[in-house]
Amino acid sequence: MTLCALSKQPQIVFVLLELMTFRLKELPRRWRSVLIVLLPCLILSPLWVVAVSADIAAWRLQGDRYHPPEEFDPLWKLFYMWEHPSHFPLAVWTTFSNWGDRLWPELIGILGWQDIWLPLWTYIVLTLLLMLVPAQKLQLDGATRARVMVITGLAVLGYVVAVYLIFFLSYRPLDVDHVRGVTRHIMGIMDIYEVELCRRGRWEPQDARFVAAGDADEAAYKVTGEPLHSGGERRKVRLRVRRLGNGSPPPKLFYAV
Repeated sequence: MTLCALSKQPQIVFVLLELMTFRLKELPRRWRSVLIVLLPCLILSPLWVVAVSADIAAWRLQGDRYHPPEEFDPLWKLFYMWEHPSHFPLAVWTTFSNWGDRLWPELIGILGWQDIWLPLWTYIVLTLLLMLVPAQKLQLDGATRARVMVITGLAVLGYVVAVYLIFFLSYRPLDVDHVRGVTRHIMGIMDIYEVELCRRGRWEPQDARFVAAGDADEAAYKVTGEPLHSGGERRKVRLRVRRLGNGSPPPKLFYAV
C-alpha cells in the first residue's frame, strides 16, 4: 500500500481499501494492524511531495499572462478555499461540463501527441467491457458485498477529487474558470531533450544535459531553475534545447529575462 501511495499522490486515497478486509465494528479490536498499513502511506506520501516538488506550474503559465506566484502555492490556495468554499466545486463542474466528452477517450487512450484517435468501435467495446466488470457478482455474503461496493465507490470518488484538487492547488490561476492540467495527468507525454548552455557567446556541448520533459520550456526550466524567454537579444541567449528523435523540430533558443 505504501508503494502504491508513493507512485502517485492521488493514490493515497486507496488506503480506504484497507477497510474492506474487516467489518467496521471490528475496528476497535484491529486498529493497531490498520495503523501499521496506513501510517507509512499517510506520512511518507506528503514527505515525498515536499522532498521532490518543484514550482513548475507558475513559470509555465506566466507565458500566457502574469499571475501572482501565490496563486500556485498550495498552502495559500487552501486558505483561499476556506474563505471561498464554492470556488473549487464550480471549477470542477466547469471542467466536466466543457471538456467531459474528452476525458473518457483519454482514459482509454489517445495516441501520439493526443491527436491520433483509435477507431470509434474500440472506445465503444472497451467502454462496454469496463461497464461489465463491476456488474460481476462477488461470491460474498450480502453485508460484505455491500461494504466492498461502498468502499470501492468512495475510493473512486476520492481519487477523482484528489486529482482535481492537486491540479487546482498547484496549476490553476484564480481567474481561470476550470481546472487545468487534468487531461495531461491522464495521459502524460514526455520526450528526451538535449539542453546546451551558452557561455560568453559560445555553446558548450560537453556540458549538455539530457532531461525528460513535456516540452522545450519545461526542459529549459529543469536545467536552469528560472523562467526564460523564447525571444530576445542575441547577446542574452542562454540555452539551446533540442528534442531528440526522428522528425524533431529545429532547436529552440531561450534568452535571459
